[in-house]
Amino acid sequence: APLAWAVRGLAAVPGTCLPVDGDAAAMVLLSVVMVAGLWAWWPSPSGRSLAAAAGALATAALLAAAPWRAGADEIVMLDVGQGDAFLVRSQGAALLVDTGNRDGLLKEACARQGVRFLDRVVVTHPDDDHCGSLEALGDVAAVEGLLVADDLLECPCEGCGDLRDRAGSERYPAGVRGLKVGDAVTCGRFTLTVVWPASFADEGGNGDSLSFLCSYDGDGDGAAEWTALLCGDAEAEQLRVMAPSLPADGIDVLKVGHHGSKKSLDESLVERLAPRIALVSVGAGNRYGHPAPEVCDLLAEGGCTVLRTDEVGDVTVAFSMEKIEVSTEHAAPSS
Repeated sequence: APLAWAVRGLAAVPGTCLPVDGDAAAMVLLSVVMVAGLWAWWPSPSGRSLAAAAGALATAALLAAAPWRAGADEIVMLDVGQGDAFLVRSQGAALLVDTGNRDGLLKEACARQGVRFLDRVVVTHPDDDHCGSLEALGDVAAVEGLLVADDLLECPCEGCGDLRDRAGSERYPAGVRGLKVGDAVTCGRFTLTVVWPASFADEGGNGDSLSFLCSYDGDGDGAAEWTALLCGDAEAEQLRVMAPSLPADGIDVLKVGHHGSKKSLDESLVERLAPRIALVSVGAGNRYGHPAPEVCDLLAEGGCTVLRTDEVGDVTVAFSMEKIEVSTEHAAPSS
């Protein structure tokens, strides 16, 4: 009974449950060994063994509290199936844009990327494939606050109301905050400036997706070395309105809207945005036919490298003053 009480007490402490990504058989074996060791040690704990256990717990706590790859400035497209989840982190700060709707895949992605704390979670719009795993995220990462489009806080539609109710049950320490066009969110060396929507016109649907121009300022001089556009499910119709708010010479990284649907981009937009890297978050064999082959062809013809989660898993885009480097979880399939 004392052992069970101790386990329940520890499980209730934030940070004592950490996501781990590894081979299932190895993890089961490790668990068996740890339980056997605890069972053998528990009946007669000595002062020395208690001190050793306390030291191990303290070390684990310090490792858990340390920022993961604190020196990395990167945007990571997480493989969460047919949904969106984009991790932005820099200088120990971390922000997640959308969560997807497959709890297990989100937790596995958090384990792969060492996500234990998030300063903010952004929900671009209340579609299930963008926020369905919001509650599950709290199982593996402490979340300080939630960001949504300002109009979502008052929108009477069912989807927006449901998201407000779910957010209220999570009790974020920093609360839920609405964002308007022109508002900026800082994440280390990244600044995410809202460029859409000016106001809701789609009851919080795809056309109202909260969209950001993400600027990377490596030396802190106020001028961006690199830019990225994160646009949720916004498509060509919305991007054409956003275009005047974007750099005249285009952007470097494009999160392709609505998983690369037929209406996500057209030739004139590809020419206007001129992305070097296009990120498409999409589930393998999805019933929607995403991404549309013609959209991928347009991007490729424009000299853009197209990376898809259904083909390469997680995609990490790392930024520095001199260059952008891309790495993928899996090797790209051969042509």
